[in-house]
Amino acid sequence: MPLKVKLTLMSLCMIIIIIIIIIIIIIVTNLLYIDDLKVFAASQAKLNIVLKMTKEAMEDIGLQWNPKKCNVLNVRRGVPVDIPEGFKSGETLIDSLKEDTTYRFLGAPERLLQEEKLALQCTSKTYLQRLSVIWSSPLSDTNRVQASNQLAMPVLSYLMWSQHWCLTDLRDIDRQARKIVCESGGKHPLGLKATVYLPRALGGRGMRSVEEEYKMTKIKSAIKLYSNEDPTMRLVRAFEENAIHQGHQSLVKEAREFAEELGFTLDLSFPHPKCRDNTDGADVPTDKIKRHLKKAAIEQRKTEVKEKKWQGKLLAARWEEDQLNQRGCFAWLKNWDTAPTHTIAGMLELYEQLTPTKVYYARKTQTNRPNDTLCRLCGKTAESIPHVLASCSALAQNKYLARHNAALKVLFWEMLRELQLSDTVPPWYSPAVPKPIYESPKAQAYWDIPVFAVSEQVKQNRVDARFIDHEKKKVLAVEMSCPWTENREKKQEEKTIKYGPLRWELKQQFPGYDIRQYNIIIDVLGGWSTEVDEAMRELFGARGGEILLRMQRAVISHTLNIARTLKVMS
Repeated sequence: MPLKVKLTLMSLCMIIIIIIIIIIIIIVTNLLYIDDLKVFAASQAKLNIVLKMTKEAMEDIGLQWNPKKCNVLNVRRGVPVDIPEGFKSGETLIDSLKEDTTYRFLGAPERLLQEEKLALQCTSKTYLQRLSVIWSSPLSDTNRVQASNQLAMPVLSYLMWSQHWCLTDLRDIDRQARKIVCESGGKHPLGLKATVYLPRALGGRGMRSVEEEYKMTKIKSAIKLYSNEDPTMRLVRAFEENAIHQGHQSLVKEAREFAEELGFTLDLSFPHPKCRDNTDGADVPTDKIKRHLKKAAIEQRKTEVKEKKWQGKLLAARWEEDQLNQRGCFAWLKNWDTAPTHTIAGMLELYEQLTPTKVYYARKTQTNRPNDTLCRLCGKTAESIPHVLASCSALAQNKYLARHNAALKVLFWEMLRELQLSDTVPPWYSPAVPKPIYESPKAQAYWDIPVFAVSEQVKQNRVDARFIDHEKKKVLAVEMSCPWTENREKKQEEKTIKYGPLRWELKQQFPGYDIRQYNIIIDVLGGWSTEVDEAMRELFGARGGEILLRMQRAVISHTLNIARTLKVMS
């Protein structure tokens, strides 16, 4: 019996607690707030009547006023008049709006009219403050860009629909934003402006431009205005069209100008506005206008990069290369979410050829004599980015070899697991070095071990890695190389011809086995051809792409190490 009473009391207490929680939830979820409510009247007496009706209507649905957050603005013949004693509505005293003060309606400061300059001044200050916090934080580069676009930019974009801002002011905000990125080490001072706003899949930073966001917003606003069949929108359309006739600023006029800049023509006819592409004359579907506008803006950025013969040379060459895997080339930007900002900034500096080589000083900044370009390391040829990163003899046996091995061992560890010669795969940045030989009854793997010829003399008998699978009767010879971007195809042919006699020798040693050579060529900036994709698919199936991404990270990390060595010398 005592046990039953105890259980009953416990159950009763639990029921009471649940009821209290439900009551709290109901109260909280049914709290309603009305902000930014305006009431107009021709006189104080009429205002009192309107306020009384508004208050009664709100009380009928359980809403209450907060007099402390209310103000009254008296206007006579277009001039604000201050009433020190305030305005009395029934028993409620409402303060008068003080002189030279504004109120916020839908987030925008107003008095008689919208204070557009003040709105831009306040929001831009908040935008830049947030950017400063974001770019001085320990976030990775990808997260910094996402925070800039999703936390800082909405401060400005929220008001763009209703504000008319000067493009010069917006460009200045963009300039200050780039300065913040530059001061935090995220961008070279002489880096291209366009690459900051290009998508990361194309070698850019992926940040949103304030000016571009404003133009896009105006175009979308005009299209929505003329496709909205709400009767009250007719007054807005009439107001905007009348503003054009009187020579004032107008949403419609701005939208048409911005669309022309992007190569489109707006036909704003109610209720079916059209956006026509000037290149082919085709109408853009309403639900795809945003995508087409964004694509046109990207093409303009790419054209701007191509016009820069020095900083834009390498990026433009990447975009125009047919054999290159375009998606994988910039995977270190798009898919490497944990990459620190100094890594991304360093790679973009290499792409824009801003590394302090002697060729850079002689031809770009012209601070060196034109003839003073010999490499400070080897003293044999001109010290340029291609020479330092891929063909300097002084770096071949240490820096280049370390980069080569760092990328190859990612593939080697994975192949060991495929052949069940190892259970674990170290991360791509691990300093672990593979053993020369791994053996089991079913397979063997060799790391940089020469093949001893039996039938004839083979001069080139040392491939980077060799795998023998006795179950599938396969012998795989893997060669790795990290040449300059323009030498990938040449290196592919060299490797194939160089090890032709070795492949023949392996056929003699392993009769009945399938002998294959795979050339994994990843250039010093992390790009590879479609042939490498096919080779990795044959080796690892669907996992080949993911393994390539890890190899790419190893390559560019060591490439940046070489570039930093040169900076220290400078």
